[in-house]
Amino acid sequence: MKKHKILILCSVVVVFTICIVFGYSSMADSRFPGKLWGAKLNEFSKNNEEIPYAIGNSATITKAQMEIAEYFYSLKGLDEEKARMAAYEDLKKQEALYQKACQLGYSVTDAEIQKQIAEYKNVAKTAENRDEILQVISQFDSEEAFWEYEARVFGREMISQKYVADLEKKFAESNQQKDMNDYNNAWKDYYSKYREQLAEEENFRLVDE
Repeated sequence: MKKHKILILCSVVVVFTICIVFGYSSMADSRFPGKLWGAKLNEFSKNNEEIPYAIGNSATITKAQMEIAEYFYSLKGLDEEKARMAAYEDLKKQEALYQKACQLGYSVTDAEIQKQIAEYKNVAKTAENRDEILQVISQFDSEEAFWEYEARVFGREMISQKYVADLEKKFAESNQQKDMNDYNNAWKDYYSKYREQLAEEENFRLVDE
């Protein structure tokens, strides 16, 4: 049976809700700095401050979110300025999408979150990058603390995912391309532009400006 690989990254891919997701990334290889990332996630998990970095019409990006997102990009090799720019652009799209989903009435139950976390726990036992996962978990006070944190932040991501799933269903109904590659490319382009549109409509403004 082929083993899965789990990314200890942000989804929205993280963008930065900092949950574990299935998939592949340039960060998910033998060079992944698991202990550094885990230590930063542990620090982030204990930060309950909601100090705004940027405010949109209905969405807010906190300074804590910016810090963890910038750190992620710095681990990927970007310099400070480019890491900040990349983090801000991703977070604008992430938070705009989440707010849109909430406005449309999407929600998630504790039972749904726990079910998904249980699945991740099972996959993690045999994941290709299990050693990396363990490095991340080792930086938390306990394994339980790690999974409690993941469950807390994953709720937001699941709300966005539900909305995106419905978006794609509607897109598929009106885009019956026979070639799967054509369809995938068309959906990817549509979704990318839609997220950019939502971010623009939020009209984010930096608090310090």
